[in-house]
Amino acid sequence: MGKGFLGREIPLKTFKAHIIGERILDRIMSEKERKKGDMKDWINEAVNAKLKSKVLNMIDEIDNDEDLLKAINAMAVPVMEKMIHEACDKKKIIMGRDEVTRGVIAFINKYGENVEQQFDFLKEFLDGKSFDAKGLVKGSSGKVDNAMNYITSAYPIMSKMYSELVNWTPKVHNANIGPGELLFILATDTGAKGDAEDKGDAYLGRGLNIEMKSDGGHLGTSSQFNIGKEVFKDAFKDLGKVLKEKDLDDLMLRNGKARMPKALSDASKLFTELYKAKHGGTQFQADKACEKLYTDVCDACMGITTSYKFNKVVKDGFTNPNIFLQNWCAAAYQQYEAHGFDWVTLFNKKSGATISFDGHAHFFKNRNNWDSDWHLMWAGGGQKEGGASTRIIAQPFQAQPISTDVPGDVEKIEELKDLRSALDHAIKNMPKKNFTVKHRKTLGLESINTAVKVLKNLDLIKTQTKEGLKRYFAHKKDLGMRDRKDITFGIAFKKWAKTL
Repeated sequence: MGKGFLGREIPLKTFKAHIIGERILDRIMSEKERKKGDMKDWINEAVNAKLKSKVLNMIDEIDNDEDLLKAINAMAVPVMEKMIHEACDKKKIIMGRDEVTRGVIAFINKYGENVEQQFDFLKEFLDGKSFDAKGLVKGSSGKVDNAMNYITSAYPIMSKMYSELVNWTPKVHNANIGPGELLFILATDTGAKGDAEDKGDAYLGRGLNIEMKSDGGHLGTSSQFNIGKEVFKDAFKDLGKVLKEKDLDDLMLRNGKARMPKALSDASKLFTELYKAKHGGTQFQADKACEKLYTDVCDACMGITTSYKFNKVVKDGFTNPNIFLQNWCAAAYQQYEAHGFDWVTLFNKKSGATISFDGHAHFFKNRNNWDSDWHLMWAGGGQKEGGASTRIIAQPFQAQPISTDVPGDVEKIEELKDLRSALDHAIKNMPKKNFTVKHRKTLGLESINTAVKVLKNLDLIKTQTKEGLKRYFAHKKDLGMRDRKDITFGIAFKKWAKTL
């Protein structure tokens, strides 16, 4: 059977083909009209009032597919330029706006399948629907997350251009913008470039002034580190040890995962031995004194009184480098907060790894969720040694072993203490009262173990104590610990030896 049409019988197959053809034609015409409609929308956004009417009439007259495509391509770029220019003005990107505009369009042109998709994506991107920067900051709060998990675009362009966009650092306001900053600013509907009013690198909204650090960025400034170094030197001087610049190169602050733990333990072991030699007391008391020294040096380097007291950092004279570093970097964060931002976001442009903190206490609380390059010198920390902290990395903390090497100076200090005790005993008590076992061992007089032997070996005792005095002064010279009291001590010994 067929279909009747104007009294004629039409075969069913012919009728279906006719209907399908009509539908295809309708779709083609509808698609052309839609494209024309989109172009008109673009024109309404991009063309000034004088040209608008003329251009819209010209579009209505286009009937050829090829001409329509050419018109779309020709009109898309200036429309997108205008959209990005307006967004840049809103986002406080004034100087450098043209470079940003050209770059964004180049990325979109490179990865967009056609002009319509490119235009639709750009609208989505600037409306804040392609990448959720706000969500990333909050999602990475205190823990590592990945920025690529926050791509929300309906178009493949965002995923394809992501790597190039976050590595792009165009010059904005006479300075190169940091990796990832442009993505955060442009892809957030309320985003703006940070300035004197909106602290930080990227303003995403109220409570979201973001200071962004390309993975491995340092915190704060080392402008006061020279003062901290003087505090360190003065503390040793008070214990009788004068530190030279070459000594400082190997004590406390040192570059590298292997060298810094050793430099810390060398400093603490030397300090605690000197402290016990001068003040006596227990090892625990000497350890606490060294922790206070670390606190005082850190506060001086930061130029503020920080919240970090380096508790439980020193034990038995050795420094736990991990706890030390975490306290030091948290103190640097506290100094850095004076800039007025709400969050610090560490962002790895290669892997997408991201971690964010909303204050120094939050940073310290989550100290095992960030890592460091262990680059901290007396000139400062970070790649260029200008920061108050080491370079901070968005990955779990990699702890380093405590160095238990005993520096040579410590051995000299211990012998110095034993020699002084033995020599003081000689001046005050010999030959009436014999040396203790430890004194005899220190002076090489182990065989002189009775009062009778003392009286029979006065010349040997005089010889060995003089040798002990020479070692005592030699050690003090090597350690940089000579002072005027040594003159008085030498005179007292000379008088004793003469009367022995």
